[in-house]
Amino acid sequence: MEENWGNRREIATAGGGNFTGLDFGDREVKFFKLKEGMNRIEIIPYTITTNMHPLVVQGRYQKGNSDYNLVLYVHRNIGPGKRSVICPSQYGKPCPICEAAKAAKEEGDKATNEALYARRRVFYNVVDNADRSAGVQLFETNIKYFQKPLETADKYCATDFPGKFFPSLKDGLTVSVLGAKDSFNGNEFIQPSSITFVNRAEPVTQFAKDAIPLDQCIKLKSYEEIENIMMGIGGGDEDDDDDSPKIERPTDIPDTESEDNPVDEEPTEEPVEEATSSDTDCPHGFPFGDAVHGDHKECDDCPERMYMSCVKAARKR
Repeated sequence: MEENWGNRREIATAGGGNFTGLDFGDREVKFFKLKEGMNRIEIIPYTITTNMHPLVVQGRYQKGNSDYNLVLYVHRNIGPGKRSVICPSQYGKPCPICEAAKAAKEEGDKATNEALYARRRVFYNVVDNADRSAGVQLFETNIKYFQKPLETADKYCATDFPGKFFPSLKDGLTVSVLGAKDSFNGNEFIQPSSITFVNRAEPVTQFAKDAIPLDQCIKLKSYEEIENIMMGIGGGDEDDDDDSPKIERPTDIPDTESEDNPVDEEPTEEPVEEATSSDTDCPHGFPFGDAVHGDHKECDDCPERMYMSCVKAARKR
């Protein structure tokens, strides 16, 4: 794999059924789970090959670049089958789940609103140094407790590791994660308590060929298909069929509330909605549509709906 990172280091993550919502096709997938104590993992990059990658959709990245994760808005525990559904609103398409969440909010049903709205989930290809024979595994986690601390560790690692970018195959770094037990609503899980880097003890280039091309696993469902999932029409999960690939699912991923919203803390993310005509004034005073150029660091902190509206405005110029 020839790496092409572009400006990936400068692009920080904005904002903030236990199944992924991704479509792995005929791939056999194992899931990585954090353990209590020290976890030493390698994050394996992949090459972006489709226009479905969110950073490509936003005009901030392009096909052919390397990436080390995938961040998506996902609705979780939807319908009787507790399914996970990639939210189509982030691709400018209508979403019946977002509509139901908005309706619940307007009716004062806060519990239903919070249960339905989409939250950011982040996915990585990783190798566990405690079990390298397991090969590349998929690690699904959240933004607040993993991706943001990872970006912060990277931001301040230049003094100790000059010239190194942690996910690089040739000169990257091992990610050291200290896992600690936590609980919420009677559910126990392992949460990162610190994330740091150490020099790699062994090479990782041999794992590149096995990295899942995560952007290729984004398969949007139609409006009608999502409605059927909400109503429990059409059977169970895709991988419950006899002919589907076997996927070793994680068993200890806590629910959305326990990961993204500690007790007594209000949710920080609203349902992903289509931008409206009122979203036409940049809060930082830049020309509307400038987000696609990547010239303003303030764009990284722009609300998702406003940012996507800005991107769409640029395309209409």
